[in-house]
Amino acid sequence: MWRLSMNKKYPLVASDAFLSQNIDTLNKYSAVEEFADALGDGNDKNLRGIEYHLIQLRNDLRKRLVAKQIFIGTSIIEEVIFNCARNGASDSVNAAFKLINSSVVASPGLIIYPLNSFGILGVAGCVLRGEEFPTFVLPDCGIALIPQQNSIEKVKRRISEMVSELGVRAKLDERLFEHYHVSRDLKWLENNPLLFVKVRQFQDYFHENQFFVVRKTLFARLLVYMLHVLQDDPDTDVEPLWSTSRVNNWETLDCKHYLLLQRDPRSASKLSVNCVPMNIDRAELTEMCELNANINRQAWQRKEKRFNQVVLAVKQFEKIYFGNIFRTNKNNQWRRLLERLERSIRYFTRSFRNSSLNFDSNVYLAMAFEGLLDDFYQPGLAARILRRARIALKGVRGVNAYVAAIQKVIESRGSIVHLGDSSIRIDITNARKAYVLIFVQIVSLLTSVASVNKERPIGVLLGD
Repeated sequence: MWRLSMNKKYPLVASDAFLSQNIDTLNKYSAVEEFADALGDGNDKNLRGIEYHLIQLRNDLRKRLVAKQIFIGTSIIEEVIFNCARNGASDSVNAAFKLINSSVVASPGLIIYPLNSFGILGVAGCVLRGEEFPTFVLPDCGIALIPQQNSIEKVKRRISEMVSELGVRAKLDERLFEHYHVSRDLKWLENNPLLFVKVRQFQDYFHENQFFVVRKTLFARLLVYMLHVLQDDPDTDVEPLWSTSRVNNWETLDCKHYLLLQRDPRSASKLSVNCVPMNIDRAELTEMCELNANINRQAWQRKEKRFNQVVLAVKQFEKIYFGNIFRTNKNNQWRRLLERLERSIRYFTRSFRNSSLNFDSNVYLAMAFEGLLDDFYQPGLAARILRRARIALKGVRGVNAYVAAIQKVIESRGSIVHLGDSSIRIDITNARKAYVLIFVQIVSLLTSVASVNKERPIGVLLGD
């Protein structure tokens, strides 16, 4: 990959013009790797100039692709931009975008991620009748969850079913799948619940797209947690007997890989398999395996309006997030706000973790509310969070109970941090519901504004 040797920004028109003037030099190299070798450690100013302008085009192309949720490995983007520049394109970024967007590498594939602690409720009949466990598929969201299959043949059949149900028009490369199953430690494929996330991605190297894989998986888990919280089933806060998480469950925590299914450029009708080791940021990837939630499919069939509100909020946040997270100015207000909201989401999902320390969930949930409702630390934090929570929940039935639950979470967090323990009893179910409802409201407001305040984005957004 090219090194970013300069920080000064030039307009892309100037970059295309510079490369056009140096097209004879570019055509000396048949591939980007040859050009990179020529750069070496030399001091050829002309080559360095070409490198710089190629980097500007590459970064802008990546930003445009990510905004459309097309995640292409940097090595491929560099090759495409290099070839467009060699061919004398007057608008290299636009030419490269059209080429990638219409090619097989931008076609949908799947992330297959191992889970633990996840369950689907209401399987008593399946157990008594000897039927297969149900699945939870959200085609419009590009998400599916299946319980443990305890058989590799059933797993292969379920994968084929999920490929079809999520609208991926290709077939699994079973030979490559079998190769990885035999040669890698993939016990989780049979013994664990699996998360499927539809994604337009392609990579040449293992970890090129890990940033996007982690966030797509995070947002999928967020949606499941939110549905778990709002389904109003009394069994969801305990381990119900007739959940798939309690029946025929031999799940393992020994998860060292995840799978990426992507289109094979040599055979567009085939889904190639990448078995990606969890080597980089292993702690984060392992944390992503936990999904301590039970879904009641019947409950959501009766609550279509609420279901659609939550789904829409998560989808809109994803769109806003990927549309702004790669804006070039690190101090850009959109980027700073979205990074803060992403951290809040992470803390919210951590509040569901299985832990021997009962107060872990209180601390993480309090941190989630801070990230969601505050702009930056200043005196009066607790009062400000409660005031803004009440504003965001205006018109919601039971607002007083929700605000009271948030207050207890904040007080409990303070006691834990400063005294090492807390005897404060909290209504964590209502507090989590409040978080979800406030998140839905904030995302709704974000979709209606063209810009956010630099100093007080959440305060101004809520009119506080």
